[in-house]
Amino acid sequence: DSTADAAAPDAGAYHGELYAPVMQWARSVAAGSLPPTLRSEEPPLDNLGPVVRLVGSTLEPLALRSAADVLLCVHAPWDEVDVLPELEVFARLWAHERRVRVASIDVSRNDLPRRLRLERTPALLFFR
Repeated sequence: DSTADAAAPDAGAYHGELYAPVMQWARSVAAGSLPPTLRSEEPPLDNLGPVVRLVGSTLEPLALRSAADVLLCVHAPWDEVDVLPELEVFARLWAHERRVRVASIDVSRNDLPRRLRLERTPALLFFR
């Protein structure tokens, strides 16, 4: 049908429009002049439990640059072992200690900075 063909956009027409800005962005990230964009869920509104739930956008201030020591559980839904129940017990034992924060992050929904070099989950990371 010639009407359907005429209405369909030409994929080649978009190549030039998108290619240059995407390549410029990729070169800037690779050169270090632009920080990479990390995937992040929205920060949780109710985050008062013993295990603080981190997301991509809160990882840096609440774990990597925190004044408190942070035990971070990095996990994903496909992990063979669910460590979150045990982490919850541990967090309750340390809840009175203000200088220690127990936190978790789901890497199926949030990206981690490459400098953490995490190769598998679940993993426990300690930041001092």
